[in-house]
Amino acid sequence: MFRLEGELGYKRASVDELGGFFAEGTDSVDGDGSVNVLSIMGNALLDFGNENGFSVYGGGGLGYARVRVNDAESAFDQIDGEETGLAWQLIAGVRYAVSDNIDLGLKYRYFQGPEMEFGQQFTGDSFVEYDAGRFKSHSLLASLIVNLGGTEPAPPPPPPPPPPPPPPPPATQTCPDGSVILATEACPPPPPPPPPPPEPERG
Repeated sequence: MFRLEGELGYKRASVDELGGFFAEGTDSVDGDGSVNVLSIMGNALLDFGNENGFSVYGGGGLGYARVRVNDAESAFDQIDGEETGLAWQLIAGVRYAVSDNIDLGLKYRYFQGPEMEFGQQFTGDSFVEYDAGRFKSHSLLASLIVNLGGTEPAPPPPPPPPPPPPPPPPATQTCPDGSVILATEACPPPPPPPPPPPEPERG
């Protein structure tokens, strides 16, 4: 299944080291401070598997991010500023449906923000050149997903079929004596004729 989603994200990371080329011959120095990233992304994802059981998904996203560097201090200088621009990410994850409304999941995200440039600076007798770079992060997230709305109710069963029509009445016939009988039966025989009247006596 293909799906689209919108995402508003916030990330925060501490600064432990600053990289570059320093006059002392080192390519990095210890640092301090933090980096904050606010992003808005549109993601396109493909789901594989059973949405009512175990499924996997993957895809990518494109959007806009603001990267803010707060007081990233070193022994030579302090960096403080922000950059805004295009950001992109790759996403992969697994999900398991515990019930109709609850899913548990695990998601991996690789995020890359806009390019950051902080120029060149001189501090005392040292020349510091801060390389341009991009904010990059790897995230592993556990998720608890609540599906609102519930499942659609099952359709009602179809109505029972109508009862069969009653059988037609049997065919009948009316006999000469006025009785009504089935057409397959024979009418009763007619009564015998009355006896003839007696002959008159002769005198």
